[in-house]
Amino acid sequence: VIAIALIGFSYLSLESHSQYSPFFWGLALVPLLGFSAIIGAANRGLKYIFLAQCPDQVLRPVLFAISAAIVFSLYPESATAKTALTLLFVTLAITFCMGGYLLFRVQPQGARQCKTAKMNHRIWFRSIVPLSLVSGLQLISQNTDLLMLGLLRPSEEVGLYKIALSVSTLTILGLTAFNLVIQPYVVEFHKNKELVKLQRIISAGAGAAVAFTVPVVAVFIFFGRELISLFYGAAFADANIALIVLSLGSISTAYFGAAGVLLTMAGLEKSLVGLLSISTLSNVALNSLFIPPFGILGAATATALSTIFLNILLWRAARAQTSVNCSPVFIAGEVVSVARDKIRNLATRNSGGL
Repeated sequence: VIAIALIGFSYLSLESHSQYSPFFWGLALVPLLGFSAIIGAANRGLKYIFLAQCPDQVLRPVLFAISAAIVFSLYPESATAKTALTLLFVTLAITFCMGGYLLFRVQPQGARQCKTAKMNHRIWFRSIVPLSLVSGLQLISQNTDLLMLGLLRPSEEVGLYKIALSVSTLTILGLTAFNLVIQPYVVEFHKNKELVKLQRIISAGAGAAVAFTVPVVAVFIFFGRELISLFYGAAFADANIALIVLSLGSISTAYFGAAGVLLTMAGLEKSLVGLLSISTLSNVALNSLFIPPFGILGAATATALSTIFLNILLWRAARAQTSVNCSPVFIAGEVVSVARDKIRNLATRNSGGL
């Protein structure tokens, strides 16, 4: 990737094709983005969740916003895509170095002293291929509705749907944060065969995700049109109907919790590839069926149905292969049991006092 970027830059220096410059700047960013993700994953694996997220998710956007504001206010003529990508490259390099330093500081003492580490490349390769397919299928599935809507309906509907799609991601923020936190614990509990702990943490997280998601969905149902008009303008208020449908579909994502994470962390990524392939095909079929007559409502309905279908498949596969129920049912049962025991003990104490 770096070689392609360098060749592109040398070509641009010979030919005046400045419109292609942002593309090659983007290529130059790819390795840094990849290594930053690896460093973040290593910090998460060591259970330093906040440190893993801080450089990329907090510091980099802040640094980029500040540097862009300063440069573009002092030099308005420099407000171009090339300048923005240059600033992004610099801020990414800074946060990459910071993430590496944090990883160096928190790594176990034994890891620093280890001089003869060995890696089983065959095992890693067998995992990398299906995990790469998982990432690719997720990317395809996430953009299928948008691409097919652009092919089958007017561009105005694509703009409305894009807003609905972006806003609907707020409904699963709780689950996203929870999944980041539990990944190292899932690996630990599964490896040590601590099934009860694994069941409890996943079920509790699913319950917390539902508790976060349902109120957000309710806000979108009753006030979505007003919120879209406030932040995007009244011209985009019609995106509300797609937002409601997408948000309702996301409740299933919260309810079935971390089934996909469990399958990945438990080394069952091959099963995940098969299920994602089925879901992606169903997504394409549903979009081709619903988009022509119903537009953005059809795209939202197809996406919501395929999301629910995928979540059910993941939940069933996780339960069949790990004996873990990724819904809140287990933790709800424990809460009810504890509450029942406390009520019974309180009633016994009161009757004894009488």
